[in-house]
Amino acid sequence: MKILLIQNGSIVQAISNTPAIEALRKAYPRDKIDILVNDGNYCVMKNNPFINTIYDFKRVEQNKFLSHTSGFISRFSAKSKIWNHIYDVCVIFSDKFYKRDEGFAKMCGAKMIIGVDNNVADSCITHKIKLSGKNDVMNYFELLSPLNVSYGGEKMLFIPEKIESKFKNYVFVHCDTDSPHNVIGYDKLDRIIGFLQTKFSVVITSLNPSHSVYSDRVGVPFLCIKNYEELASHLTHAKFAVVPFGVVAHLAPTLGVKTLGIFGEKNQRFTSEFFNNECIVLSNDIVRNIPDATINQTLMNDFFKN
Repeated sequence: MKILLIQNGSIVQAISNTPAIEALRKAYPRDKIDILVNDGNYCVMKNNPFINTIYDFKRVEQNKFLSHTSGFISRFSAKSKIWNHIYDVCVIFSDKFYKRDEGFAKMCGAKMIIGVDNNVADSCITHKIKLSGKNDVMNYFELLSPLNVSYGGEKMLFIPEKIESKFKNYVFVHCDTDSPHNVIGYDKLDRIIGFLQTKFSVVITSLNPSHSVYSDRVGVPFLCIKNYEELASHLTHAKFAVVPFGVVAHLAPTLGVKTLGIFGEKNQRFTSEFFNNECIVLSNDIVRNIPDATINQTLMNDFFKN
């Protein structure tokens, strides 16, 4: 049997997808399992041992003509490759319905197309699944239920292309966040890093070069990374990580790095049971309102003793 998976979501969704992919491979050890991904989450899948072939395409950036043009060409190329390999089953790995994903599904020739129940009459999805919404990982297992695939203890997986040791045994403090509720702020970050420096070497990481100001204030190294794959290559040897809610809160413990998550506006579907190491979460509506004493006590009890 030939199975095509479509994962056109974020990097967090792709990481959350990996336990279900492993379980699918266990259920169909000799079958062909291919996946279509966008260029943003390709790094999650490219070294996944449970996938046979990966198709990828470029995402479209809003209000950029060249991006729309190159994105169209890239999607057309991916559809052509899929069309040349007729599949038996297609699974659209998403908790929401998107016409763009249906466009890919229609090209693969599968008579069985599994996806979320979308209440759309003319949808090409043949097996519409109502998701319980328990958490992101279990949503993907529910989408595989027509193939009799169930959870068997699988963990999230991310295999970096290479491993860097420059910051081996450093504590990684990541600054990026896309929510104002998760912004730690200069003064609070100064105090957290100052407390960490009483016992460990610390490195600040970010995708944003302007965040070097954080390291300048406290005199620790700054690692400006181009993408999350580059961060993963360094994180693998971290002593532990301190992060806001977001990609790195999923990436670090998936890599087996013990993690302290300092969250504002916590996603209630966030769950650590599928990680390869512990992620301890402290949360408040606004992250700066988490008391310093609570953060320091958690670090003392759960991280300083390791």
